[in-house]
Amino acid sequence: MALFVGLIALAIPIWASIGVAAVAMLLLSGDLPLSLVGESPFDGIVALALTAVPLFILTGDAFFRAGLSPQFLAVS
Repeated sequence: MALFVGLIALAIPIWASIGVAAVAMLLLSGDLPLSLVGESPFDGIVALALTAVPLFILTGDAFFRAGLSPQFLAVS
């Protein structure tokens, strides 16, 4: 906790402070293997439904930039 507060006081971004503090806690406690740092972020990516969301947003943005949005709204 002191490391996290110290990093925040040094104006380090919050995402980096949380990451450094979490890795330091894993190293100091020794309870969990350090390999969790590399595996955990990718466990949630396996869900196929989560990949549809950014592709849906990308498709909507492409339709908007191409000027197709008003035509699709007129059809519906």
